[in-house]
Amino acid sequence: MLLAATLAEVHKRYPEAQQLYEGVLRDFSYAPVADSAAARLADLLMRQNKYQQAAELLLRQREKQASDLALPAEQNAEPEELKLRLALAYHGMGRSQEAEALLMDFLHQAPENPHTPRALLLLATMAEQRDDSARALTFLRQLGAMKSTPPSIRVSAQLRRAELLFRKGNYRAAAAEDQELLKESPVDSVRKVAWPRLVISLYRLDDQSRAAAEAEKYLKTYRDDAAARALFSYEEGDFFVRKKDFKQAEKAFRAARDVKNTETAAWGDIGLGKLYLIMNQPDQALNVLADVPERYPNSPLAATAYVNLGDYYFKNGQFENAFLAFQKALAVPRIETPMRALALGYLIDSADRLGMWDRAIVLARQYLQEFPGAGDAFARKIQIGIFMKNLKDYERAVDYLRELKRT
Repeated sequence: MLLAATLAEVHKRYPEAQQLYEGVLRDFSYAPVADSAAARLADLLMRQNKYQQAAELLLRQREKQASDLALPAEQNAEPEELKLRLALAYHGMGRSQEAEALLMDFLHQAPENPHTPRALLLLATMAEQRDDSARALTFLRQLGAMKSTPPSIRVSAQLRRAELLFRKGNYRAAAAEDQELLKESPVDSVRKVAWPRLVISLYRLDDQSRAAAEAEKYLKTYRDDAAARALFSYEEGDFFVRKKDFKQAEKAFRAARDVKNTETAAWGDIGLGKLYLIMNQPDQALNVLADVPERYPNSPLAATAYVNLGDYYFKNGQFENAFLAFQKALAVPRIETPMRALALGYLIDSADRLGMWDRAIVLARQYLQEFPGAGDAFARKIQIGIFMKNLKDYERAVDYLRELKRT
């Protein structure tokens, strides 16, 4: 029956597989095969996002395991494996604190176990979801240092380390990770992530000659990657902006804009918009930036264009226009997380400048809920108290700030 259940699962006949696994648990609950059936059923339930059912099943197995301690060890399910599955179920249910506690206990009891890499990956994922990149990097480095880590998981962990370092602006460390990946992995799916990120890191480190050489090699290898071609030209333009070579910057941004068959070409417009603002040509800049959302309304780059427009309005004291621009940025369906954090922060500050302190409080609480690990989280908490004071709600402001001081 267990074999029939496994075959049904392989062929994605999930309801049939579930019934068969449940039949094994019902008819052979006393046999070691029941532990295997329970583990596979829990995995099947979680694959279908039925985390509550999976957790209930695993808790029953835990109780059964406790009553079976008198049996020989080889006839018991691995406690570490059960604990890991329960952590996965809790994480799926949104009970992340309980999941993390189980995983940390797991690592304490089994620091070198076949399931340890999976536990470390989940801990890293939960840390990333809390915007705690430092903790995520710790788990990913620990994973990379383990001799027992399977090669595929090691590569996945290194890709994530490089991405986290890149997002934190540590381009030198990110480039080192990506160089190592390119040296060791011949797999296209890895190289097409690590290589462009290496090029961008080198441009942002102002190593333009090396960046251009790597970009040329990449584009010779992957000639059809139009998105990378546009992005490399944008980064080169940004490099020339930093060097105040505006003529070369404009040339590079126009090259990015002219790349066909990719929405990434909009980076060229964004670059031109920023360049025209620097060159004190605001009308031309606003025209270029406003054109991006019209051509790519659902692209993440539409949000980037709106944030650049809002930034211009904000810095020029046009707070109503800024507020509207940041609202539009947040309404873009595919807005990326860093840009969402930036737009929401700007929206709070725009509401403050407009005296919309009730709205600013709501937005600040939203920001703290979405980005609890942000570098300016404490400053945003203080802002809430200031907004209360501005509303002349003095008692509430004092109580709030006192409580904040205690925490």
